[in-house]
Amino acid sequence: MATNKYFKIYGKKGNENEQALLQSLVNESIQIHGIDVKYIQRTDTIDTVMHEELETTFSNAKTIECYIENTTGFEGENAALQEWGLEVKEQVSIIFSQERFKNEIGLSRPMEGDLIYIPMINALFEIKYLDHDYQFYPLGKLPIYRCTCEKYELSSEDNFATGIPEIDAIDDVAQDTAGRNMQATQIPSSVGDDIITEIPNVIDQSQNRGKP
Repeated sequence: MATNKYFKIYGKKGNENEQALLQSLVNESIQIHGIDVKYIQRTDTIDTVMHEELETTFSNAKTIECYIENTTGFEGENAALQEWGLEVKEQVSIIFSQERFKNEIGLSRPMEGDLIYIPMINALFEIKYLDHDYQFYPLGKLPIYRCTCEKYELSSEDNFATGIPEIDAIDDVAQDTAGRNMQATQIPSSVGDDIITEIPNVIDQSQNRGKP
């Protein structure tokens, strides 16, 4: 027996009014219960010869509201002991309205690699995965985007030029920290010379060991 032809719950056509009503309710709900964030688009400069990434630029930041799905704190592995020490991975699930995202950001969907800046905690999160089928097509249309994001790790190749002081300041601090770490790991040339000059003496002593 076929489904009732008078009720098109999952049909893509024939219930446009219901789909529009659902989308407007989603928009209003996120605007009431959500927070404002900055969506920052990513631009990679690629070496056309070696096909290597030369620089990553974040220069376009736009404000949009979203809903933070995590209500009890960050998810993910949190603090995990890795080969090179303690690594902290904090994840958060962020929900955008499809209609509002397309109108405000101008993209067809959130892109993996783009960043989301949350002013409330002054932190950047990178979009790692976009869940296309988070809801099973209510009324035949998806009204939201659900992004799984992870706290972004800044590198020296990043270039922030958003014009927003709070965001650009995060990059400045990271660059200063990277510079100090590089200086701290450099071995003074005089120390290296001392080590090299002392090696022959050690070898000579080992050769004379055991002789009368």
